[in-house]
Amino acid sequence: MQVELRGPAVRDVEDAFRERWDDPAPLVRLPWHVVPDRIRALPRTAAPLPPPAPDPAAAGTCPVQILRTHPHRRHPHPFAPTGERSVARAYTKRRAGPVG
Repeated sequence: MQVELRGPAVRDVEDAFRERWDDPAPLVRLPWHVVPDRIRALPRTAAPLPPPAPDPAAAGTCPVQILRTHPHRRHPHPFAPTGERSVARAYTKRRAGPVG
């Protein structure tokens, strides 16, 4: 599936992407995944992203909601220290709400 977003939703998607990109948690933790990366001298951290673009102007006529889910972890994400469950909450809200 593909979608083209315009307007303020673009900033929301970019912010979510940047949070994950800048997350200091390792991509993998299992030794049998880490060792080959270290032997090959592969980078273990992401390169910095360029600065964000200016906020996009309002566009379109459809409301858009950006949802995400991150687990509650022992070593928490800095951007979601207690986890983020907006996708799960939206599913629950949709099931409980009126059908229309």
